[in-house]
Amino acid sequence: MSDAGHHDSRRGSVGSERTPTNADEDTLAKIDQCLRNLGGELEDALAAGIGRCGKYTLLEELGEGGYGEVHVAVQDPPASRRVAIKILKRGLDTRDILRRFALEQSALARIEHPNVATILDAGITDDGRPWFAMPLLEGDPIDVACDDGALRLVDRVLVLAAACDGVQAAHAQGIVHRDLKPSNIIVVTSDEGLPSPKVIDFGIAKAVDATDGVTRTIDLHRLGTPAYMGPEQLAPEQSAPERGSVEREKAEQPRADTRSDVFALGVILAELLAGCRPTTQATADAPPPRNLSRTLLEAAKSEPERMVALARARGGLTIESLARRLHGDLDAIVAKATAFRPDQRYQSADALAADLRRWVASEPITARSAGRVARMASFVRRHQVLVTIVSIAVLSITATTVAALLQASSAQRERARAELQARRSTEVVEALRDVLAGIDPAVARGRDRQLIVELLDATVERQQRDDAQTDAQKDAQVDAVAAAEIAAVLGDAYISVEAPAQALDIVNAALTRLQGAASNASEEIARDFTLARGRLYAVRGDALLRASVLRDAPVSATDLGNEAVASWQEALRAFDEVALPTDRAAIRCKVRLWGRELVWPEGMNHRALGAELAEAVEQLDDREQVKWSFYFRRAELNNFEDLLAEYPPVLERATTALGALHPLILSARARLLGFQCAAAVESCVEQKPGLPVYDQDQLRLIWRRAVMDGRALEADLTAVHGADHRLTLQTRLWTAAAAGYLHGPEAARPLFDALRGDVERVEGVGSVLGGQVEAAWMGAQHGPIAGRWW
Repeated sequence: MSDAGHHDSRRGSVGSERTPTNADEDTLAKIDQCLRNLGGELEDALAAGIGRCGKYTLLEELGEGGYGEVHVAVQDPPASRRVAIKILKRGLDTRDILRRFALEQSALARIEHPNVATILDAGITDDGRPWFAMPLLEGDPIDVACDDGALRLVDRVLVLAAACDGVQAAHAQGIVHRDLKPSNIIVVTSDEGLPSPKVIDFGIAKAVDATDGVTRTIDLHRLGTPAYMGPEQLAPEQSAPERGSVEREKAEQPRADTRSDVFALGVILAELLAGCRPTTQATADAPPPRNLSRTLLEAAKSEPERMVALARARGGLTIESLARRLHGDLDAIVAKATAFRPDQRYQSADALAADLRRWVASEPITARSAGRVARMASFVRRHQVLVTIVSIAVLSITATTVAALLQASSAQRERARAELQARRSTEVVEALRDVLAGIDPAVARGRDRQLIVELLDATVERQQRDDAQTDAQKDAQVDAVAAAEIAAVLGDAYISVEAPAQALDIVNAALTRLQGAASNASEEIARDFTLARGRLYAVRGDALLRASVLRDAPVSATDLGNEAVASWQEALRAFDEVALPTDRAAIRCKVRLWGRELVWPEGMNHRALGAELAEAVEQLDDREQVKWSFYFRRAELNNFEDLLAEYPPVLERATTALGALHPLILSARARLLGFQCAAAVESCVEQKPGLPVYDQDQLRLIWRRAVMDGRALEADLTAVHGADHRLTLQTRLWTAAAAGYLHGPEAARPLFDALRGDVERVEGVGSVLGGQVEAAWMGAQHGPIAGRWW
């Protein structure tokens, strides 16, 4: 009744006396409720301050993800630029989601790369929701951009390779994207008018939490887009054991790592190339084929119109020509990138990008082992002049050597002529040895090293072919000795370019041939057989030693080392038999055995052998590596104080003789760096005779010098041996350790993170070097006593 009176009085104020009906009451109630709702929304909007984020005014919403909204915004004058702002959704301010949002923000802020969308600004809205601003990318997803632009296969490959560069930049900061797909790679037009990809949306990236150094990804295992997720991401989660147990720690280790992003990049590559994704593998034991060219042809049977248009959009190709382009290398690259097991994929986005660029440059790819003829042809196309010069040098000298040694067969009947030909043969073999040993180490790197290996292979093939064609015309015994001499020289050359397996092949074949021919050898040439056998066993021992260092064999390093010792001892027996204990090869064998603290003959005093060898090596030319190997090893057998006093002057003399980039010098520099760091660490742990005593100022000076020397050495090792060489990685380990002791763990963390990733990529998970990296990281965190891994 009071309500009616209220309405009456209000209506009366405008001259109406009509009593409201039930319909009027319902209408008024609805209007009243709408006004209340509108008022509430207005109050919420005003309270949220949603129209502003810092110095940006929001214009419109672009879209939203699992926990964030993306808006177009404009920055206040004078900049007035348009940006994209991501804001945490209202009501999702739980601790885990706030941490995840913060991880994305910190992830992007840590990456500075032209192929990654970077952070411009960040802040908190008035209602406490975090936000960050990014460049507003005016482009299309990578698949749309490539199709709309009708990009050729080469251009598509280059665009994806650039995207891989952006992903690698994230990986270098310890960040895995985990949701790579075409819509998260936006292609914009660069200032040069070229397509430039930008990786966006690190919303479910895993990253290292800098507050406690642990990876928190338990809640992120299954996040992502299934079509682009690796099998390890799709695997069902295991129930975690009781908190605090060792099993729980193992269960919490993330399944996804950088190789999961490689898988996604491989799927995207397949779509860009063939318009379809690789077949999903059900199990690791029964993988279906991942042949893109075959998949393309099969799709053309069921969808001919779509596939014809698809091929035309890839540079005007037909379906058949597109399939031919995909067959082979591109098939192999996609298959390796999307392999079921992570350890069978490319171990980094950078490795995938490198193979893509090799394909563009018509170079051999690592995804499949190209035949030797294909690799030679590929290299010759790029280095015609160098190939011609070295081919003429090596093959001509080798041909002359063979001819001279063959002519010596007639000298068995004519003694005077035999002596002349023997001298000529020796001179030519020595010339060949000097040519191969004198190759500048700086040239024998990367593809140039491969060139030398290929030319050595060609030399061996040519010799074998000549032997097979003219065996009946030769004196088998003289020819076996000649082949042994050449095999010893070529074996040394193989070892110098770190191809010990090839050295073992040629030396073992020559030994077999020599033993077969020696069964009927006359006394007149028996000495030549024995001497040749000694030289072959000497080279065989060196090849086994190098194989043990490079792990270039399916047996353990210890077994290889034992075989090497046995080969050197067999060589010395041969040299003793022909009374040539001072032959250069004999001296080399004795230095090798002495360096392992073994002696020859057995029972001799090690110190006495060292004194004897010192006199022998002093007579050698300064260009002989064995001379400096002896001096280095002699210094290393001392205590730390004497070693650090004796090693640097020897290194200086050896560098003058051999050159700063000689492999032996690089190895010695790396060992000296290690000795200096190890002595400093040991001095912090305990004081004992023969160990230097350093104060804090001296230690800081040692660490500072180690960082500087390590970086310089790393650059030289990379130039000569490559970034993935074990010695390069070991040098980076010492450098990172020294940086940790000098500047603290947080400053050294990026060095350790990058090194850890490269070691796992090159040597696999759980390698010895990987364990050393972890021990060194413990030392950087907790002090020298925790970081002794040597």
